[in-house]
Amino acid sequence: VVPLMLLDAERREVVAANAAAAALYGCSQDALLGLHVTDFHHPDDLLALRAYLSDRPSAPGRPGGPGPGGTWRHTRRDGAVIYVHVVVTPLDRAGRRVHLVQVEDRTDYVRIETSLTVSREREQTLMEAVGDAVLVLGDDGTVLAANRRAGEVYGVEVDAFVGRSAAAFVTEPGLEDRLRRVCHEGAQDERHTIHIRPDGRPLEVRVGAAPFVFEGRPAALITVLDETPYRLAERTVGQRDRVLSAVGAVAEVLLASPDPLDRVEDALARLGEATGVSRVYVFENDAGSDPLTTSQRYEWAAPG
Repeated sequence: VVPLMLLDAERREVVAANAAAAALYGCSQDALLGLHVTDFHHPDDLLALRAYLSDRPSAPGRPGGPGPGGTWRHTRRDGAVIYVHVVVTPLDRAGRRVHLVQVEDRTDYVRIETSLTVSREREQTLMEAVGDAVLVLGDDGTVLAANRRAGEVYGVEVDAFVGRSAAAFVTEPGLEDRLRRVCHEGAQDERHTIHIRPDGRPLEVRVGAAPFVFEGRPAALITVLDETPYRLAERTVGQRDRVLSAVGAVAEVLLASPDPLDRVEDALARLGEATGVSRVYVFENDAGSDPLTTSQRYEWAAPG
């Protein structure tokens, strides 16, 4: 479950939080309510946070933190420091500006990123400790190691990765050039992209690449975060808001007419356009019939 919080955009205070967010910060959901955004951040990051907020107070997306991999240091209620990525989505709820905040714990990722040269046994142990999919790739794209999460994300057994080309599992233009830059030039990058699993299923992923040394040879440490559920949640929230707005508009249309039945087609058009469907139907049940019969009363079809 993704840790989520809802912040008032003006006061920058928490107005709602789910159980996952409470678990991440080691407190109850009620204890998070009313906390200011600065209450979560490590004192040494406050200047960077204030600079970010002054430059982009309402910008969507993930703030670029000053820590490794663009992370922010947050402080749990017990004082422990965790490294997190934050995805901020501005919303408008009944005229009130709020921010939907998704928090991703990247503490283990930071630990593995700052320990690039470790023993093979230690490498695998750390890779398994990270919640993201992790692959170690050679400069020719050969998979040198992978953790169990990588197998889950791409729908294959872990043993099926090792020794094979990443191109068999990852569809990404320019992958070979990217690997050469990382392995031999020390380049690091992170990008959002679409990967296609071997079974054809698309994945919306955030992929990080950093230089790595694997058994004495240059390699690339690849971390893959499957953001498909997060993106679906964002689209779901937007769709729900559009539907609610359309329902309100439909109610206004029907209530403003002396004979609401004369405006049904207009109402259905608004509902269909807001939800992005091609057709909307209204059916009527005949409660007096046995068995129950249903008749179509109205239909709206999108142009074209």
